[in-house]
Amino acid sequence: MPDRHRRARSETVTCLDGVADDALLTLQECGHILRIGYALAARLADSGDLLSIRVSPKNIRVRAADLRAYIDGHLRGRHREKIFPAPQRAQRAT
Repeated sequence: MPDRHRRARSETVTCLDGVADDALLTLQECGHILRIGYALAARLADSGDLLSIRVSPKNIRVRAADLRAYIDGHLRGRHREKIFPAPQRAQRAT
């Protein structure tokens, strides 16, 4: 019986359809899903915006459920101001 959490080394997840909530994704896979680069995915994980698990000094994993929560939060606009801050306008002296 195949293990639902194991993927072949060459198999990369590109969408969350059919992925179990407790599956661990690499930052590269998260970047593919979010359509961002690896470096930005790593920054999101380091800042704590994207919950992650450090399995070794160089390996970070993200639970699929946490990635779904991150995406849902952005779609609902909860983090919109943090990522896209309102432009600062110079105040005129009156």
